[in-house]
Amino acid sequence: MTKEVKDMSTLGKGNRKKKISKKAMSVIIGYVLLIVIAAVMGVIVYKWQKTYTPQDPHGMCPDESSLMITSLNYDCDNNVLTFELKNTGQFSIGGYFVYVKDNPEKQIATVDISRNNTDEFSPMLHQLGINGIKLGIDPEDPRLTQENDFLPGEVETERYTMVGVPEPIYTLEIVPIVWKKDKGKIVIASCKEIRIVEKIPGCTQRCIPEDPCGDRECGKMLNNCYQEVTCGDGCGAGEFCDSTGHCVNSL
Repeated sequence: MTKEVKDMSTLGKGNRKKKISKKAMSVIIGYVLLIVIAAVMGVIVYKWQKTYTPQDPHGMCPDESSLMITSLNYDCDNNVLTFELKNTGQFSIGGYFVYVKDNPEKQIATVDISRNNTDEFSPMLHQLGINGIKLGIDPEDPRLTQENDFLPGEVETERYTMVGVPEPIYTLEIVPIVWKKDKGKIVIASCKEIRIVEKIPGCTQRCIPEDPCGDRECGKMLNNCYQEVTCGDGCGAGEFCDSTGHCVNSL
């Protein structure tokens, strides 16, 4: 009898160990799955970001390269975005990639607006299959050169028509580019390490005034834009304007 009890006790302990082992294994499997999912998501995000900024195998821009937006204005009425770029670094710049963000929830801007540049020479990079803007072009001799023509200290004003661009827009992002030699060839490198991010001022909706007078022939009213409006031509001699905006004989 005692032996049977011991055997039952030993069997119970073995079952408990199996249950504990299964539970521990489930936890381990759960952690492994989380790690795998995180790794897969990381790969997906990385591949998606690669589609945002043109990738190149030609390294980074020279140290102390710098481009700055010194002013920015968005003309909502005419759908024109204007900003001023200055080379604040110690090396010349070739041009830039340009994007806007049409969703505040996005981490980065993805809408390419390079083809919306209003300058007839700046978008010349498209001739080379590059969706970017060339800086430093001489209007008197507008040749497309594979050189960094935007010198330190120089300033250029850039204008973009935003017609056809998804609205509203929230952020402007600029990625400078430079021409450089690589294995005896002239190549273009994107300066992702000195990307510029600037918020675009929001548009204030214009108030279109409406007539608040209706059939009133006298008195003053506030319209929907909180402007005071005089109704009608006013009352004649011996008349006064009542509360309904009509002229009444004072006699």
